[in-house]
Amino acid sequence: MLDLIIYLLKQWLVDLPSADLRLLSFIGITVHWIILQYTIGLLLISVLTEIVGRRKDDPIYLTMANTYSKIAVVIFAVGAVTGSFSEFGLILLWPNLTEIVGKYFFFPLYLEIFAFMAEVVFVYMYFYTWGKVSHRYHIITGLLAALGALYSAFMIMTINTLMSYPPGLIPGYDPSTGTWSEPSFVLILPTGMKDVLTSSELRDILLSNPSNFHEVMLATLKFFGAFTILFLFPGAIISFLHAVTAAFATTLFTIIGVYSYRYLRAKNEVVEYYYKKGLKAVSGYALLAMALQGLFGDLSARIVAQYNPEKLAAMEGTSESIISITKLIPFLENIIAFLSYGSFDAHLPSWDAIPAEWRPPLILHYIYYTKIGLAILLGIDVLILVIFYYVLKKDPKKWHLKLNLAAPFL
Repeated sequence: MLDLIIYLLKQWLVDLPSADLRLLSFIGITVHWIILQYTIGLLLISVLTEIVGRRKDDPIYLTMANTYSKIAVVIFAVGAVTGSFSEFGLILLWPNLTEIVGKYFFFPLYLEIFAFMAEVVFVYMYFYTWGKVSHRYHIITGLLAALGALYSAFMIMTINTLMSYPPGLIPGYDPSTGTWSEPSFVLILPTGMKDVLTSSELRDILLSNPSNFHEVMLATLKFFGAFTILFLFPGAIISFLHAVTAAFATTLFTIIGVYSYRYLRAKNEVVEYYYKKGLKAVSGYALLAMALQGLFGDLSARIVAQYNPEKLAAMEGTSESIISITKLIPFLENIIAFLSYGSFDAHLPSWDAIPAEWRPPLILHYIYYTKIGLAILLGIDVLILVIFYYVLKKDPKKWHLKLNLAAPFL
């Protein structure tokens, strides 16, 4: 087992080109992304809770919404700082990135600036106008703040999708036979003619004369091409929805953990009732978020299977060199094949058959299944809460609430 762990870490952190810079980028981007979960989630939850509180004229819901807005302001400020750290890290560690972004990804990122500006204005308006303007105006500012965060997330996920699934990419895998061939690209030349190039030919063009590649890509994408194609391409929308529901779920389970702790430590019945009511409301939101996570996660994995089979091979651990969770569970490979390609007889792509320079690190398999396992545990946890609060109409067991203390970390 120790040898396997060393092999996986070496493959992930040592053998990849510029592995040290990848690790630094990973740390910077991940820290920023964790903060973003709460920027997106808290604003949505705050506005939804305020709407419910106004309609029911319930001061407890309004107090909760006000608390969420206070935390959202602090989180947003921290997110702006970590975003700058992440951005400077990319510029310093990957100096050619700016040139590539300026040529191919500029339009979504340019629009993302306006999303950030909307957040800066409306997040603080929402917080500082609490109790000072009409209820309707205040809710509108909150919705605009939440929409700004969603708009920003969509622009970033658009860039992510464009890098993962470039327009014109033809994957080199046939699931009916399980055979690999070299990926190719359909490009529109400046003359207007279409040309099909293998990945090797495309790489040779890029290395020999990058300006030619630039002209070809711009002719393929046109001015608004990157943005328009991604609107039409389902991967962009699905990636966005999957990311946003993840942010929503992360925020809700953090609130569940905090409320469970405060409920168990309550000094009187008034405080206990406040956190009990909060747990009841948040558990309903969390169950919905986890259901949507399952749906959008399945759709996202199908996009990966179709356009990025190399990544699917790593996610499912289809290699003889590791202990694969997929192989340990009977019929799981057939189920995954059906979910990915619509047939139980389809072949999952073999990681061992991928040319060495195209292989993603196999540690993705264990990261992916850890994620799936945690999602199942959290789904069961919140389902039990919903059954107690909404079906049985009574409080959950205290030992269950103690288990909820781990929910934010999971």
